[in-house]
Amino acid sequence: MDHVVLVDYPIEHLRAIENSAGGIDTPLMRRWLATHRPVYFETRAPWPDIDASWLAKFAKHELRNAVADAMFDEKNFVGTYFSFHRLPDIDPQGLDATLRFLTPVLHASLVRAIANSDKQWLVASQGLASLTEKEHEIAEWIGKGKSNAEISALVGASESTVKHHLSRIMDKMGCSNRAGVAVFASKWFASPLSLGTKVL
Repeated sequence: MDHVVLVDYPIEHLRAIENSAGGIDTPLMRRWLATHRPVYFETRAPWPDIDASWLAKFAKHELRNAVADAMFDEKNFVGTYFSFHRLPDIDPQGLDATLRFLTPVLHASLVRAIANSDKQWLVASQGLASLTEKEHEIAEWIGKGKSNAEISALVGASESTVKHHLSRIMDKMGCSNRAGVAVFASKWFASPLSLGTKVL
């Protein structure tokens, strides 16, 4: 996966099911790939062939009832996969009708968001790669939420010097403010998943 969007979903679960190649492999995703139909999974009635190790991790992170669907855009060589967890109950008929309309909208929205994010990420990552050693250190502290005064004490420089470095960092990264630097620096220096997966 190149991008992951999480809403009320434990990133610890993604780390727990990441394989040695850095991929995320779940029974839900495999079943969708085999059928190209929405997949429904109820914790109280697991599939007979379910991997016990995966099920234990699923239960540990309290993901419970789940539905998964996906969409391939062969023209643009992109696929999106969506999973919704902790549903109060599973109603396949009602969910089928909802997903028939929801999945294409989510797919189009996510593809646009990823395209915008990739453009911003490219500029910011090129900027981050061009930082001097001191700018790199300051950007890292900004990504960790430190103020100019705190960074000044940490790097042994005056606040005005930190502000000067911050200005140069923003120019190099194409960010209009400190918050933009913080967002990209935090993602760059602390990627939560391997192989360059970006969490949006």
